[in-house]
Amino acid sequence: MSQRTFGQVLRMLRVESNMTIKDVAMDSGYAYAQIHNWEIGRVGITLRTLRKLAEYWGVTVSQLVGESPIQPVAPAPLTMMATVKIMNKPKTARLVG
Repeated sequence: MSQRTFGQVLRMLRVESNMTIKDVAMDSGYAYAQIHNWEIGRVGITLRTLRKLAEYWGVTVSQLVGESPIQPVAPAPLTMMATVKIMNKPKTARLVG
């Protein structure tokens, strides 16, 4: 089986969490275009940002870059989004890369 790229893993995590790029952008604080460009492999990413995204998704950096399998996909971002939507309060905490 071939190794997945960072962008493929990022998209897989997002899709399996039933989130759009817009949802992730609003929840994480990263720009929509930045997330899109990571997913399609158009731009690189710093180790610092990789670490923040790995923490956000509940995976290791190794899993995020496709070196290790992910099992199971952490539902944390979806839970955070659902809580925010249910409470109908704006989210103040953001990841900044």
